[in-house]
Amino acid sequence: MGSMRRATTQVFDRMDADGSGLVTFEELVEGARRDPEFQSRLRVMDIDEADLQQLFEMIDIHEQGYINATEFIAPLSRWVHDSKTAPRFIKYNLQRTMNQQEELFVFCQDCFNSISDRIEELSDRIEGGGNLE
Repeated sequence: MGSMRRATTQVFDRMDADGSGLVTFEELVEGARRDPEFQSRLRVMDIDEADLQQLFEMIDIHEQGYINATEFIAPLSRWVHDSKTAPRFIKYNLQRTMNQQEELFVFCQDCFNSISDRIEELSDRIEGGGNLE
């Protein structure tokens, strides 16, 4: 596993075009297009260019828009020998969808509460003979 981590570190270093120690999504895509070793790893995991955005999001757990070497090396070293790449993608998408549904539910609930408050306010004005403006 040590040689796997070293090889993955080398892939990361080659992708880090500006030498910042961080890889952006654009650098990841370029690495996938230009680095034969990274291409090979992606093929083994059945990940193509269309999946790179999701792969990046799965690795960039802090949603910073970049990944550091540790964030990149740990999962890729594990996943390359794991036949569960597809289930990992499915699980990630399911969790993301559930989070989006929860956010939408809260948003809708707030809207409905606001509408209900406004209707109650208008109803009170009508019953009191007040102005609706």
